[in-house]
Amino acid sequence: QFVQGEGLAAVDTATEWAKDAYRILEEEEVENYWGFLLLPVLVGWFVFSRYFPVVTAVFTRSTGKRIYVRANFEYDEVNTKFDNGILTWGTDFLLAGVMAYLGYRIIKAQENKKSKNLGRLGATLMFTYSLSTFVGAVCHLFLSNVRLMNTPVFRFLWRICVGTVAIAGGNIGSVATDLAKLSLSQPDDISVNIPIVPHYFWFSWSVFFFGVVFWGLFSMKQPACDIFLTGVTQTVPTFYLIVVLYSRKHWKSFGVSNTSRQVFLFGALANVPLLPGYDVFNFLNLPLGIINLILHTNLGFAWSSQGYAILRFRQGIASCKNLEEDQNVEEKADEISTF
Repeated sequence: QFVQGEGLAAVDTATEWAKDAYRILEEEEVENYWGFLLLPVLVGWFVFSRYFPVVTAVFTRSTGKRIYVRANFEYDEVNTKFDNGILTWGTDFLLAGVMAYLGYRIIKAQENKKSKNLGRLGATLMFTYSLSTFVGAVCHLFLSNVRLMNTPVFRFLWRICVGTVAIAGGNIGSVATDLAKLSLSQPDDISVNIPIVPHYFWFSWSVFFFGVVFWGLFSMKQPACDIFLTGVTQTVPTFYLIVVLYSRKHWKSFGVSNTSRQVFLFGALANVPLLPGYDVFNFLNLPLGIINLILHTNLGFAWSSQGYAILRFRQGIASCKNLEEDQNVEEKADEISTF
């Protein structure tokens, strides 16, 4: 009965979130030029994401190897590498648990009207990471040989694993948009005026690149490469997030310390070395389990930093009962408890 009750509560919560998200998209006032920019930007970044990792794989290419070989979810014994060791699926399960916990902490954190949507977006981002790594762990543990990888079950699960990475990109952008809109309520500390990218732009971003993944346009013989191609699609929303974070002199008027902003910056940039790193690791012929352990450890630090920073932002904003009148809010930035 307890499980049933909790399940129904989760469904009710998800339904409420979906309704609120639809309302935000419906009521959002946007400039017409965003509609004209959307399709060219999506197509252009798809082309960039598809070929940039291939061009940068200089070390393995110098030895005659190719790690980016088109698959369209058809795998073979010659080019396919997919690990089934505990270093891979074990760290995937660990990541899934940590990200789920961070999402839960963000949901349960104190909130007010201004921090409500940010908290939901942040929690959704963490749950997206959790789902991706959990499904990835299941694939590595139970579906790791070529015969099983060529089954509908693997193809469905791997679409979910990689597709959630695509969805996360738009989610990151929406977090940035929410912060950008919030920043306008305290204009005195703004150092650079930046455009507000509408939420529907980021929603379209997630849908478009999920479709790219679903139709196998990022599918490679080494499934890990699917993640790298899809990860490149997060560059634009991540860049926008960094611009938003540093468009203000500080966020102390929202109860957020500079340390929290720096942690957010670290979390946004920490995964950048993984793309060239995978090329180098393959060039050095490191065991696949060791490569995945390194990659997953890096992901853990990056994603945990993002989750921690979003939690701090949510708590800080929620501590400001009235952002217009609270004169002591800057002092609260260094006093808010987290864990």
